[in-house]
Amino acid sequence: MSQRISRLEELIKEEVSKILKTLKDPELQGLITLTGVKLTKDLKAATLFYSVLGTLEDREHSSRALIRSQNHIRSLLWERLHIKYIPTIAFEYDSTPEKAARVERILNQIHKEKESS
Repeated sequence: MSQRISRLEELIKEEVSKILKTLKDPELQGLITLTGVKLTKDLKAATLFYSVLGTLEDREHSSRALIRSQNHIRSLLWERLHIKYIPTIAFEYDSTPEKAARVERILNQIHKEKESS
C-alpha cells in the first residue's frame, strides 16, 4: 500500500471521528469508535470500520444512523479536507473488539479455574 493511501486513510479516520462527535442524531447510541479506514486504490471509495460499545440495540440504531448520515459526513469531509476528490463512504461494523473481549473473558475464566483447583 502506498504511503499516500495510508496517510489519506488516517486523515479520513481522524476527521470522521471528529465529525461523529458533533452529529446530533438521537439514534447514534453507545460509544462509537472508528477502528479503521480502507480506501480503494483509485481513492474513489472508502470503507469506514466502526465498533459500538453498548447493547445490540445501540449497535442497530447506530448502524441506521451512520448509513443515513453517509452523504452528510462526506460533505463535511469535503469542507475539511483540501483534496481534489472526496471518496464515497460506506460504514461496516467491526466485530473485532467484541471478539477480543470474548477471548479475554474465556482466558480469565480458565485462569480462575486453574487457581481454584
